[in-house]
Amino acid sequence: MNSEAIKDLEKTIKRAIEVIASLKDEKLNVEKENESLRRQVESLRKQVEEQAKALSKKSEVRQHRDSDSQAIKARLEKLVGRLAALEDSWN
Repeated sequence: MNSEAIKDLEKTIKRAIEVIASLKDEKLNVEKENESLRRQVESLRKQVEEQAKALSKKSEVRQHRDSDSQAIKARLEKLVGRLAALEDSWN
């Protein structure tokens, strides 16, 4: 091989090494970003889970409140009926 071909080969190898180093750095950066995104997704998943639990509890409270309201309404209607019957018996 002549010296010119060897120099070209050395330049090509040097450039290949630089590209490989650059790709390794880029891979590391992508892995770091990926891990950061995983943590963000996990955090968001936990927030959604907590919000779902809170909504479920609110729904339960609302159902109990509505149920209690219906029971109170039924008792009041029964009392009104008794009062009406009592009033009728006085007349």
